[in-house]
Amino acid sequence: MIWFLLALHAVVVVAIAFLGRPLGRASLWLAAVPMAVTAAWSATRLGSGDVITAGFQWVPGLDVAIEFRVDAMGALLSVLVSGIGALVCVYAYGYFSPSATSIGRFAATLLAFSTAMVGLVWANSVWTLFIFWELTSITSFLLVGFKLADPVARTAARRALVITAAGGLSLLAGFVLFVDAAGTALLSEITPITGATANAAAILILVAAATKSAQFPFHVWLPGAMAAPTPVSAYLHSATMVKAGVILVAVIAPAFQDTDVWKPLGLSFGLATMVW
Repeated sequence: MIWFLLALHAVVVVAIAFLGRPLGRASLWLAAVPMAVTAAWSATRLGSGDVITAGFQWVPGLDVAIEFRVDAMGALLSVLVSGIGALVCVYAYGYFSPSATSIGRFAATLLAFSTAMVGLVWANSVWTLFIFWELTSITSFLLVGFKLADPVARTAARRALVITAAGGLSLLAGFVLFVDAAGTALLSEITPITGATANAAAILILVAAATKSAQFPFHVWLPGAMAAPTPVSAYLHSATMVKAGVILVAVIAPAFQDTDVWKPLGLSFGLATMVW
Protein backbone atom coordinates (compact mmCIF):
# COMPACT_ATOMS: atom_id res chain seq x y z
CA MET A 1 0.00 0.00 0.00
CA ILE A 2 2.92 2.34 0.66
CA TRP A 3 4.15 2.03 -2.93
CA PHE A 4 0.61 2.42 -4.28
CA LEU A 5 0.03 5.67 -2.38
CA LEU A 6 3.39 7.16 -3.34
CA ALA A 7 2.82 6.13 -6.97
CA LEU A 8 -0.68 7.65 -6.88
CA HIS A 9 0.84 10.94 -5.75
CA ALA A 10 3.44 10.85 -8.51
CA VAL A 11 0.96 9.93 -11.26
CA VAL A 12 -1.44 12.71 -10.29
CA VAL A 13 1.42 15.24 -10.13
CA VAL A 14 2.35 14.34 -13.72
CA ALA A 15 -1.28 14.36 -14.84
CA ILE A 16 -1.87 17.83 -13.40
CA ALA A 17 1.37 19.10 -14.93
CA PHE A 18 0.07 18.15 -18.38
CA LEU A 19 -3.65 18.85 -17.89
CA GLY A 20 -3.52 21.72 -15.42
CA ARG A 21 -4.06 24.49 -17.95
CA PRO A 22 -7.40 23.22 -19.32
CA LEU A 23 -8.52 22.04 -15.88
CA GLY A 24 -7.92 25.39 -14.21
CA ARG A 25 -9.06 25.47 -10.60
CA ALA A 26 -10.42 21.92 -10.94
CA SER A 27 -6.80 20.73 -10.81
CA LEU A 28 -6.89 21.54 -7.09
CA TRP A 29 -9.69 19.01 -6.60
CA LEU A 30 -7.60 16.44 -8.47
CA ALA A 31 -4.59 17.22 -6.29
CA ALA A 32 -6.69 16.68 -3.18
CA VAL A 33 -7.56 13.09 -4.17
CA PRO A 34 -4.22 11.40 -3.33
CA MET A 35 -3.95 13.47 -0.15
CA ALA A 36 -7.43 12.45 0.99
CA VAL A 37 -6.85 8.79 0.13
CA THR A 38 -3.56 8.78 2.05
CA ALA A 39 -5.12 10.50 5.06
CA ALA A 40 -8.02 8.03 5.09
CA TRP A 41 -5.74 5.00 4.83
CA SER A 42 -3.40 6.36 7.51
CA ALA A 43 -6.37 6.97 9.79
CA THR A 44 -7.26 3.27 9.57
CA ARG A 45 -3.76 2.42 10.82
CA LEU A 46 -4.14 4.47 14.00
CA GLY A 47 -4.38 2.22 17.02
CA SER A 48 -3.93 -0.96 14.97
CA GLY A 49 -0.49 -1.72 16.39
CA ASP A 50 0.65 -3.07 13.03
CA VAL A 51 3.83 -1.87 11.34
CA ILE A 52 3.92 -1.79 7.54
CA THR A 53 7.26 -1.64 5.74
CA ALA A 54 8.46 -1.39 2.16
CA GLY A 55 11.80 -0.78 0.54
CA PHE A 56 14.56 -1.85 -1.79
CA GLN A 57 18.34 -1.73 -2.02
CA TRP A 58 19.39 1.28 -4.08
CA VAL A 59 23.19 0.98 -3.96
CA PRO A 60 23.93 -2.42 -2.38
CA GLY A 61 27.68 -1.88 -2.38
CA LEU A 62 27.30 1.19 -0.17
CA ASP A 63 24.41 -0.24 1.85
CA VAL A 64 22.16 2.59 0.64
CA ALA A 65 18.51 1.53 0.71
CA ILE A 66 15.17 3.24 0.25
CA GLU A 67 13.13 2.13 3.25
CA PHE A 68 9.67 3.14 4.46
CA ARG A 69 7.93 2.24 7.71
CA VAL A 70 4.41 3.18 8.77
CA ASP A 71 4.01 2.73 12.50
CA ALA A 72 1.78 4.61 14.94
CA MET A 73 3.71 7.87 14.68
CA GLY A 74 4.09 7.62 10.91
CA ALA A 75 0.36 7.04 10.52
CA LEU A 76 -0.52 9.98 12.77
CA LEU A 77 1.86 12.33 10.98
CA SER A 78 0.64 11.30 7.52
CA VAL A 79 -2.96 11.90 8.64
CA LEU A 80 -1.93 15.44 9.56
CA VAL A 81 0.20 16.05 6.46
CA SER A 82 -2.27 14.64 3.95
CA GLY A 83 -5.44 15.65 5.76
CA ILE A 84 -4.39 19.27 6.10
CA GLY A 85 -3.12 19.18 2.51
CA ALA A 86 -6.52 18.09 1.22
CA LEU A 87 -8.22 20.85 3.20
CA VAL A 88 -5.74 23.42 1.87
CA CYS A 89 -6.62 22.33 -1.68
CA VAL A 90 -10.28 22.96 -0.90
CA TYR A 91 -9.41 26.38 0.53
CA ALA A 92 -7.19 27.20 -2.46
CA TYR A 93 -10.10 26.51 -4.83
CA GLY A 94 -11.94 29.41 -3.21
CA TYR A 95 -8.82 31.51 -2.78
CA PHE A 96 -7.98 31.69 -6.49
CA SER A 97 -10.41 33.41 -8.82
CA PRO A 98 -11.75 31.55 -11.89
CA SER A 99 -9.60 33.79 -14.07
CA ALA A 100 -6.36 33.08 -12.17
CA THR A 101 -3.49 31.70 -14.24
CA SER A 102 -0.97 28.90 -13.60
CA ILE A 103 -3.28 27.11 -11.16
CA GLY A 104 -2.27 23.76 -12.65
CA ARG A 105 1.38 24.50 -11.90
CA PHE A 106 0.43 25.51 -8.37
CA ALA A 107 -1.65 22.37 -7.76
CA ALA A 108 1.04 20.06 -9.14
CA THR A 109 3.75 21.66 -7.01
CA LEU A 110 1.57 21.63 -3.89
CA LEU A 111 0.90 17.90 -4.37
CA ALA A 112 4.60 17.27 -5.04
CA PHE A 113 5.40 18.96 -1.74
CA SER A 114 2.79 16.83 0.01
CA THR A 115 4.39 13.73 -1.53
CA ALA A 116 7.79 14.79 -0.20
CA MET A 117 6.38 15.30 3.30
CA VAL A 118 4.64 11.93 3.29
CA GLY A 119 7.87 10.26 2.20
CA LEU A 120 9.71 12.09 4.96
CA VAL A 121 7.38 10.99 7.76
CA TRP A 122 7.38 7.39 6.49
CA ALA A 123 11.16 7.19 6.00
CA ASN A 124 12.88 4.34 7.84
CA SER A 125 16.43 4.99 6.67
CA VAL A 126 18.46 8.15 6.98
CA TRP A 127 19.07 8.18 3.21
CA THR A 128 15.33 8.00 2.47
CA LEU A 129 14.72 10.79 4.96
CA PHE A 130 17.46 12.91 3.37
CA ILE A 131 16.06 12.51 -0.16
CA PHE A 132 12.57 13.60 0.83
CA TRP A 133 13.99 16.32 3.10
CA GLU A 134 15.67 17.87 0.07
CA LEU A 135 12.53 17.43 -2.04
CA THR A 136 10.63 19.55 0.48
CA SER A 137 13.25 22.29 0.04
CA ILE A 138 12.95 22.22 -3.75
CA THR A 139 9.16 22.15 -3.88
CA SER A 140 8.84 24.84 -1.21
CA PHE A 141 11.18 27.04 -3.27
CA LEU A 142 8.83 26.66 -6.24
CA LEU A 143 5.76 27.41 -4.12
CA VAL A 144 7.22 30.45 -2.37
CA GLY A 145 8.33 31.80 -5.76
CA PHE A 146 4.98 31.03 -7.40
CA LYS A 147 4.45 34.70 -8.27
CA LEU A 148 7.15 34.74 -10.93
CA ALA A 149 6.75 38.42 -11.78
CA ASP A 150 7.03 39.56 -8.15
CA PRO A 151 10.65 40.41 -7.24
CA VAL A 152 9.84 40.18 -3.51
CA ALA A 153 8.57 36.60 -3.94
CA ARG A 154 11.60 35.64 -6.05
CA THR A 155 14.00 37.00 -3.45
CA ALA A 156 12.15 35.25 -0.63
CA ALA A 157 12.18 31.95 -2.53
CA ARG A 158 15.92 32.17 -3.16
CA ARG A 159 16.62 33.03 0.48
CA ALA A 160 14.54 30.09 1.70
CA LEU A 161 16.27 27.74 -0.73
CA VAL A 162 19.77 28.84 0.25
CA ILE A 163 19.14 28.43 3.98
CA THR A 164 17.24 25.14 3.81
CA ALA A 165 19.60 23.67 1.20
CA ALA A 166 22.57 24.59 3.38
CA GLY A 167 20.77 22.80 6.20
CA GLY A 168 20.41 19.83 3.88
CA LEU A 169 24.17 19.69 3.38
CA SER A 170 24.61 19.80 7.15
CA LEU A 171 22.09 16.96 7.45
CA LEU A 172 23.92 14.86 4.88
CA ALA A 173 27.23 15.29 6.71
CA GLY A 174 25.52 14.48 10.01
CA PHE A 175 23.97 11.32 8.61
CA VAL A 176 27.31 10.13 7.22
CA LEU A 177 28.85 10.49 10.69
CA PHE A 178 25.77 8.97 12.32
CA VAL A 179 25.88 5.83 10.16
CA ASP A 180 29.60 5.49 10.83
CA ALA A 181 29.04 5.67 14.58
CA ALA A 182 25.81 3.66 14.76
CA GLY A 183 26.66 0.98 12.22
CA THR A 184 23.18 1.16 10.68
CA ALA A 185 21.19 3.55 8.52
CA LEU A 186 17.79 2.26 9.68
CA LEU A 187 15.91 4.50 12.08
CA SER A 188 14.05 1.52 13.53
CA GLU A 189 17.37 0.00 14.66
CA ILE A 190 18.66 3.06 16.48
CA THR A 191 20.59 2.53 19.71
CA PRO A 192 22.33 5.19 21.83
CA ILE A 193 25.76 6.25 20.55
CA THR A 194 28.48 8.30 22.21
CA GLY A 195 31.90 9.71 21.45
CA ALA A 196 33.36 12.50 19.34
CA THR A 197 31.77 11.26 16.12
CA ALA A 198 28.35 11.10 17.77
CA ASN A 199 28.74 14.64 19.12
CA ALA A 200 29.72 15.98 15.70
CA ALA A 201 26.76 14.18 14.09
CA ALA A 202 24.41 15.57 16.74
CA ILE A 203 25.55 19.16 16.09
CA LEU A 204 25.17 18.86 12.32
CA ILE A 205 21.73 17.24 12.54
CA LEU A 206 20.42 19.82 15.02
CA VAL A 207 21.67 22.65 12.79
CA ALA A 208 19.79 21.06 9.88
CA ALA A 209 16.63 20.78 11.97
CA ALA A 210 16.97 24.44 13.03
CA THR A 211 17.27 25.66 9.42
CA LYS A 212 14.15 23.82 8.29
CA SER A 213 12.10 24.80 11.32
CA ALA A 214 13.18 28.46 11.15
CA GLN A 215 14.91 28.48 14.53
CA PHE A 216 17.12 31.41 15.51
CA PRO A 217 19.49 32.40 13.86
CA PHE A 218 18.18 30.64 10.72
CA HIS A 219 14.69 32.12 11.04
CA VAL A 220 15.17 34.94 8.54
CA TRP A 221 13.79 33.01 5.57
CA LEU A 222 10.34 32.46 7.10
CA PRO A 223 8.85 36.01 7.24
CA GLY A 224 9.83 36.66 3.62
CA ALA A 225 8.30 33.36 2.54
CA MET A 226 4.90 34.75 3.50
CA ALA A 227 5.02 36.55 0.13
CA ALA A 228 3.72 33.26 -1.27
CA PRO A 229 -0.04 32.77 -1.82
CA THR A 230 -1.95 32.22 1.42
CA PRO A 231 -2.54 28.48 0.82
CA VAL A 232 1.24 28.01 0.68
CA SER A 233 1.71 29.71 4.04
CA ALA A 234 -1.19 27.72 5.47
CA TYR A 235 0.31 24.41 4.39
CA LEU A 236 4.09 24.82 4.40
CA HIS A 237 4.84 27.44 7.01
CA SER A 238 2.29 26.74 9.69
CA ALA A 239 1.31 23.10 9.26
CA THR A 240 4.00 20.94 7.67
CA MET A 241 7.43 22.00 6.43
CA VAL A 242 8.51 23.83 9.57
CA LYS A 243 7.55 20.66 11.47
CA ALA A 244 10.08 18.63 9.46
CA GLY A 245 12.80 19.66 11.89
CA VAL A 246 10.64 18.51 14.81
CA ILE A 247 10.09 15.15 13.10
CA LEU A 248 13.82 14.79 12.47
CA VAL A 249 14.62 15.47 16.12
CA ALA A 250 11.91 13.07 17.27
CA VAL A 251 13.07 10.11 15.19
CA ILE A 252 16.81 10.56 15.70
CA ALA A 253 16.84 11.64 19.37
CA PRO A 254 17.13 8.09 20.83
CA ALA A 255 20.57 7.81 19.24
CA PHE A 256 21.91 10.98 20.88
CA GLN A 257 20.32 10.86 24.32
CA ASP A 258 23.69 10.10 25.95
CA THR A 259 25.79 12.63 24.00
CA ASP A 260 27.13 15.80 25.64
CA VAL A 261 25.75 18.31 23.13
CA TRP A 262 22.30 17.06 22.06
CA LYS A 263 20.11 18.44 24.87
CA PRO A 264 22.07 21.67 25.58
CA LEU A 265 22.22 22.64 21.90
CA GLY A 266 18.59 21.72 21.24
CA LEU A 267 17.44 23.73 24.26
CA SER A 268 19.64 26.64 23.18
CA PHE A 269 18.00 26.78 19.75
CA GLY A 270 14.54 26.61 21.30
CA LEU A 271 15.11 29.18 24.03
CA ALA A 272 16.91 31.64 21.72
CA THR A 273 14.07 31.40 19.21
CA MET A 274 11.40 31.86 21.88
CA VAL A 275 13.12 34.93 23.35
CA TRP A 276 13.84 36.46 19.93
